[in-house]
Amino acid sequence: MSEITYKSKLYTVIREAYKHDQRVEDYLKFRVQYIKKALKSKGASYNTQTRTIEMLLNGENYLIHEATHHVQYMMEGKTNHSSNFRAIQKKLLFKAMDLKYINAFKLRAYYKYLSSYAEAGKVLGMIEEYVKGKEQDCFFIGYIIPYDKNEIAK
Repeated sequence: MSEITYKSKLYTVIREAYKHDQRVEDYLKFRVQYIKKALKSKGASYNTQTRTIEMLLNGENYLIHEATHHVQYMMEGKTNHSSNFRAIQKKLLFKAMDLKYINAFKLRAYYKYLSSYAEAGKVLGMIEEYVKGKEQDCFFIGYIIPYDKNEIAK
């Protein structure tokens, strides 16, 4: 997908997730850019100075995480993995799933390639909360992920 397509989808996720927030227009001021150099993270990173999500060609599994850094930075003037970061991440992740922008396979890849088990466990908890009670809904069958938490830790 192109940078424009990724930005468009993230823009929609953020706009829909924060449509009742007076600062939503500020949250929508960001760029998505492919880069060729290695990143300190595995597939994407967020540059606060330029408000740019930089991603490698295979970095799409990290976009919600990096968009969370952007929204938190716009809200607080800083970004970290605090409880507020997790709340923003959950809101964006749930909205992306509601919009059918994320599927189980991409989520599974996201967890599998995270740098730490603690991070993967937190995101898995969000997904489990999202799908709880929706097992009978045919639209959500794909979100039931058969996983082994020990496998994700590898």
